[in-house]
Amino acid sequence: MADEIQIDSRVSASLHPESLSALDGLDDDTRAVIAPAVDTLRSAYGFIGGVHDVKAAAMADPTLTKEAALLKADDHAKAKLAGVTRQFDGVHQNFSKAIASLEAALSAPVVAKASQMISGEVRAHAKSLSLEQRDKLLDAAMARGDHDTLSSILGGPHYLSGLTPELHAIWLRKYNEVRDPVSARRLRVLTQAREEMMKRGQTLFAEMTKAIGTIEVRIKHKNPDRPDTIRFVGPDEYRAKRDASAAIYAKHG
Repeated sequence: MADEIQIDSRVSASLHPESLSALDGLDDDTRAVIAPAVDTLRSAYGFIGGVHDVKAAAMADPTLTKEAALLKADDHAKAKLAGVTRQFDGVHQNFSKAIASLEAALSAPVVAKASQMISGEVRAHAKSLSLEQRDKLLDAAMARGDHDTLSSILGGPHYLSGLTPELHAIWLRKYNEVRDPVSARRLRVLTQAREEMMKRGQTLFAEMTKAIGTIEVRIKHKNPDRPDTIRFVGPDEYRAKRDASAAIYAKHG
């Protein structure tokens, strides 16, 4: 495909757009549903690769000290980060809305398909059964697609069929998933995708920090027998010092 992204060994594989291809239940239909997440990962992958590129270029620039190069990479990352995080936030919000809608649809009440008399007899029969027998009855009806039996039992108040509210809700959800497998698959994939994108959002920040890097500062001691102290200084410390100097420049400018 023309829009395929090449593997960048500097960037975590979990941010590559194709990393979502392993979601359970993914097919042509659900692939379209999670397209915003794939687009977001495409942006994230390119963003981290760009930070690496800018850092390498800054470090190779003879006019910049290594501290200035570090800040240049960090400035670039911070300027681009907001756009990527907005995409992650948008995906989370939109997926959450879609999941809530599908959850509601798959938990919605059903209407009995059989006549009122037949429905009443089916419910009375179900109520006369033991819990195990009732489960077998519902399982068998699910297996053969017996909508008259299922809608009769699940289309009335739970107590008319001897079901608890919790069991009635569980069986109703199962029945709705059988009746609408497309929505069930979409819900399963969207739920997985939302969870994975939350993890990848955390990975984004970790990868950005790694791409920007730090500078090793070695402190020698007066006592030659004492080993050097090594610190790894990040951009925030250098930025604070730069800003403090800038404030003085402004004051006397």
